[in-house]
Amino acid sequence: LGKLYLLFLPVNPVITSQTLSGSTVSITISNPFNFAFSTDFVQVTVGGKVCTVAPGPSFTSFTCQLPTNANGSPALPAGSYNAEVFLFKILDTLAGAAPIDIGLAITSVGPSTGGSNGGYEITLSGNGFPSDSTLATINICGVNAQIVSISSTQAKIIAPPCQNTNLQDITLSFNGKNATTQFTYINPNVVSTIFSVSPHFTNEFSMVPPSLSP
Repeated sequence: LGKLYLLFLPVNPVITSQTLSGSTVSITISNPFNFAFSTDFVQVTVGGKVCTVAPGPSFTSFTCQLPTNANGSPALPAGSYNAEVFLFKILDTLAGAAPIDIGLAITSVGPSTGGSNGGYEITLSGNGFPSDSTLATINICGVNAQIVSISSTQAKIIAPPCQNTNLQDITLSFNGKNATTQFTYINPNVVSTIFSVSPHFTNEFSMVPPSLSP
């Protein structure tokens, strides 16, 4: 009966604040009926990912841990999210606070230089990337580069040709957010191959032992 009663409460608890620090989400919830429950009865998801709730005496103020990538960033694509908090697995709280923001960032690029003729692979590392290449654009030297592969923390592109041999921005755009790093185009390497050398000289030496007189 208690569960049925909760389903028909006239006022649901409301999330009054939700903040992100690293991969830890801090949440406070209103308590219109002065319930006294620990976090044992709380479940949280953010962007469809389970946020593991830390043990605590009250469901009205607690933290939870988002799953992380290998680099420690939250394992979620860049965007704005509202936490979903469930009490007793059935009572959903209402969002009443500013959403959680997951950022988009490029932290490294390799290689950092390449020939202006293009055609080689560049790897971008960071966080907040989508896992679907059709959702992102990566622009370099004013051209949308071909995306070879993309994951939440890494993207591989094919460098397009560029007429300018100087520093160029690489901009990754996704979900209304942009992340930028820089790449330097240089003159292509010219490699000379020697096929033959003419004239051809050969030095031959011979040693004849002296004759021995009787």
